Amino acid sequence: MTALTQALKRNYMSILTIKTNRLTVNVNSRTGFTAADIEKHSIAMHLLEKVLNTVEFRDRLLAMKFTNNLGKTNLQIYNKILSGSETLSSETDYEIDIDVQMYHENNRVVGWTKPSVIWTKLNRKFFNQYNYAEIACNAFHEWLHKIGFDHSSARDHKSIPYSLGYLVEDMIKEMEKGVVFTTIEGEYLPVPEIPTHTPKLVCYRSWRTWFKKKCYYV
Repeated sequence: MTALTQALKRNYMSILTIKTNRLTVNVNSRTGFTAADIEKHSIAMHLLEKVLNTVEFRDRLLAMKFTNNLGKTNLQIYNKILSGSETLSSETDYEIDIDVQMYHENNRVVGWTKPSVIWTKLNRKFFNQYNYAEIACNAFHEWLHKIGFDHSSARDHKSIPYSLGYLVEDMIKEMEKGVVFTTIEGEYLPVPEIPTHTPKLVCYRSWRTWFKKKCYYV
């Protein structure tokens, strides 16, 4: 590698390399939960946190296609999630804050929330039958609403809340089958490819240079 190529690479790394921080899932309050419910929910949140802090979650997210992306690139979506900055609080704390309230209705709604409130509603009808992966999927789906992402309808499965909720569910199920993922601990995102243009040395002589050869890269 030439000195010029090394310099180019250093410049691109300084501009485009993005530091990642560990994302923490904090359950600040649970309402209407039994002791058994708390244990089940806690395990699901622990698995959610593990998945979100993996290289594989990051890389799969960056490769996905979304509807209702608010004009953001996938990298901007990832960084928004990583910031932990909910609509109600603009603080970048790298935390997913969850305040969940259990209720029961015999309908098809698993849970719901909106960016303007702290709490998330969780329907016991589904919680009782859901496994850890499904509970984590729903919790992450609802939290993504907290940071401003939405879907046009319950059929908008390419939206960010649905797509990334399903990604979390799939990855937890893979973990339960023994798949080992790589944990991000202050790792750097891959540096984009260096432009393929190879600088060319151009030389010329002129009376202005007393006919001495002058060279520069183009």
